[in-house]
Amino acid sequence: MGAGSSLETGASPWGIFAGLAAFALSVAISPVVASRTFTPKFLVMLVVAGVGLVPLASSLRRPVSRERFALYGAAAFVVVALLSALMSQAPNIGVFGLYDWGTGWLMWLGCAGAFGVGCRLQRRDAPWLFGGILAGALANSVMALVQTLFLSPGTTFGPYQGTQADGFLGNPVFLESLLLGAVALVSVRAAGSHLRSASFVAWSACLALMGVALEFSDERAAVGLLALLFIALLVWYRARGLLAVLPTGLGYLVGYLGAGKSLAGRIAAGTSSVGFHQRIDLWKLALEGVVHRPLLGYGPGQLEAATLPHMSLAFARTLQPGKTFTDSHDILIEVAITTGILGLVCFAAWVGGAVLAARNYFVYFALMCLAVELVEPLNIAITPLLFLALGAGLLPSRGSRDAVQPLGTTARAGVAVLCVAALLLGGEMVAGDVALDHAPPAEYSLSNSKTSNSLLFYWPQSAIALTDYYRYDAAASHSRSLRRHYLELALKYSRETESRLPADPLAWVNLGDSELALGRFARATACYERALRADRWEPAAFDGLAQVDMERHAFAAATSWYRKELAVLPPGPERTAAEQHLSDARRGVVPHSAL
Repeated sequence: MGAGSSLETGASPWGIFAGLAAFALSVAISPVVASRTFTPKFLVMLVVAGVGLVPLASSLRRPVSRERFALYGAAAFVVVALLSALMSQAPNIGVFGLYDWGTGWLMWLGCAGAFGVGCRLQRRDAPWLFGGILAGALANSVMALVQTLFLSPGTTFGPYQGTQADGFLGNPVFLESLLLGAVALVSVRAAGSHLRSASFVAWSACLALMGVALEFSDERAAVGLLALLFIALLVWYRARGLLAVLPTGLGYLVGYLGAGKSLAGRIAAGTSSVGFHQRIDLWKLALEGVVHRPLLGYGPGQLEAATLPHMSLAFARTLQPGKTFTDSHDILIEVAITTGILGLVCFAAWVGGAVLAARNYFVYFALMCLAVELVEPLNIAITPLLFLALGAGLLPSRGSRDAVQPLGTTARAGVAVLCVAALLLGGEMVAGDVALDHAPPAEYSLSNSKTSNSLLFYWPQSAIALTDYYRYDAAASHSRSLRRHYLELALKYSRETESRLPADPLAWVNLGDSELALGRFARATACYERALRADRWEPAAFDGLAQVDMERHAFAAATSWYRKELAVLPPGPERTAAEQHLSDARRGVVPHSAL
């Protein structure tokens, strides 16, 4: 699966689209919306799905023998994942995924479409895909340097959490994945180039730049994966391999000396940090969840529904209040828990079949990204790009793919229809996201909140914004009747929030708070108890039950709830407030309600 000889020219429309899609997935942003990386990339992913699904389906009719498992596995997985989504507790989340995350069924549809596009490529298309991946990686590398050297934390494109470069991808682990895959591709090209040629110099410069950016991402997995890549290149290419790995290593060293952090400490923290132990505990919880719903799982994007009810007190104590894992940080465990054993078998046939049938160096990009996703989250840009490269890895390293036939008129019409549908849905998402950016708590705009709620009816964030809006109006109102009117409206949108995200304990807490503000103690109690069925250690639910008992002057019961809340809360402002509430309960003092 080497680089082979010089590539043919005259790319097909499939190759041009693949290159443009690879670049767009890695750099698509929109600074005017709430998430600078989410909905624009979701739009690109949907278009990739629209373009690639019909070709994927047409490939099933006469698959090449060595590609059969991958093609049938991809089609079967899409069907199983859809069934899992529709039969889940929240089909809207199963299909669309969580807001600002998006790893629902549509993401897997995007992966299948990307794989279908890759399967249509011929050898003459390879330069376009290679160029698109490289251009995206270099653009993100330059952005990583700018973030680290020139931008301050808290600015629009400032470093992630103030210290780590994330390029245009919103998270340094996604930047790490993209750059590792690109380094693998370019290293193979460099090792196959003449050492005194201009191309070798160009590849070396690209590798050095990406090496610096990798160090600025401050991620640990890159260290081990780069070492494995270097060893493989040395085995495959010997002296040429050594010269190919030196630029990346030098770039990494320059980044480390210039603005990097303690490498030894970073590696040591890999197995001693709280995050590492949380990940291990999460994997255990997820595997326990498979036992409860083994066939089809809990639905794509619904890890919380699988893990929260079984969480231990010790694990709950390590999390920040209100924080949960929305991804298992392991692609195989994520597939198993969300789509069940059936989904995992189909997924293994898809990925395993494609890797075993791979004929060229694009598979190295896919393997690098896949290796990162064994310990990091899925992503709506990187995961489809992984499958685009995986599909392209099936094209022969020499000659053309004679099995690829032009699509018929009906198939081309199907592609056009799906693309229009993708653009409409993706455009609606971006428009709704723009409106949401100007809704509470960013701005108190009722019209934007309602616009966002009508466009993003499958996500709860717009309903939460409307709840906040009417609660604010209720708190600011001096008329009892008007105050109650606003609280009733807040209750309405709290119910919408809960209906869209029924497995989230905080959605039930939000509904309970609305009921409590209206003095409906029994309903509020039922909501808080429902939150504890979703997560038996949710501190906000304990606090809500304590507030109900305080309003009823049941101070002994309130004291018990506050003690349970304190058993979970870590040191901080919330714990301090809970301690004060506990003191009030012991003294029989009912605090003044915020509403």
